[in-house]
Amino acid sequence: MNTAGKLIVSDAGPLIQLAISDYLYVLPKLYDIVIPEQVFEETQYYKDLPDAMEIAKATKSWLAVKQVKNKSEVKRLTKNQKLGKGEAEAIILCKELRALAVLTSDRYAAIKAKEYGMRTMNMADIIRQFYNAKALTASQVIELIDKLLSQNILDTQYIRDLKEEAKGWR
Repeated sequence: MNTAGKLIVSDAGPLIQLAISDYLYVLPKLYDIVIPEQVFEETQYYKDLPDAMEIAKATKSWLAVKQVKNKSEVKRLTKNQKLGKGEAEAIILCKELRALAVLTSDRYAAIKAKEYGMRTMNMADIIRQFYNAKALTASQVIELIDKLLSQNILDTQYIRDLKEEAKGWR
C-alpha cells in the first residue's frame, strides 16, 4: 500500500479503462484501492482478456477485494435507484469503510454516491492528481487520454478538456 493512505473504492469502469490503457500500475502510487466483490466479478467477465488478467494480478498485491456488509442497502440501490450491482456495492463499501471517495466513470452512479454523502472522483480527477503528484508527466497524461478516447468508452467533455489543459503543462 502507498504511504499517502488515501483509501478509494473503485467501480469497474476506471479499472478496466486504466488496464486497457496500460496505466493501471499508477493507481497504487497515490491511493489504497479497494473494490467490492461484484466489481471484481465485473472486471473478470472476460477473464482471458489482458485487462482482466492485469486486474486479477493486481488483487494479489495492491488491489483489495472486500465484501459489502449491508446487502439490503445494495439491494435497495439496485432496485429503487436503478444502479448496477457493482456501482451500488462500491457506494455502500465506500460508506462502510469511510473511504475518501468512490472512483467511477458512471455519471449516474456519481450522482447517487453524492446523494449518500460520498465524495466521487472521475478519471479526469485522478489523471490530474497523477500529474500533480509527478506520477505521470504531461506527455504521459496526453498519451493516457488518447488511449482512453480511442477505447470509445470514455469520450466525455471533461476528458477532452483535461487533454487541452495537459497540453499547457509541457
